[in-house]
Amino acid sequence: KDGIDVIYNAVESNTPVGKSGDMKRKIKEKISKNDLSLITGQVIMGAWYTGFEEFGTSQQKHHVGFFERSVNSSQDEALEVLAKGLLKQR
Repeated sequence: KDGIDVIYNAVESNTPVGKSGDMKRKIKEKISKNDLSLITGQVIMGAWYTGFEEFGTSQQKHHVGFFERSVNSSQDEALEVLAKGLLKQR
């Protein structure tokens, strides 16, 4: 959870606000465990138009790649937090 929190915070701080603020308000994080005891963390963008902002349209290309840039810029820090958490548990 601590590792995905780092990515969640980076995505939240870089998400464009817009008129309604829906995109920033509807960001969620989800931690799940599957049958093989693998734990997965996800940052979910809940607004329906997020794809248009991330990939752009023929008319609008202002925020293209904001999600990808946020994840890429915070992944090293998230891995450090995850590694420290795993080493502390031993």
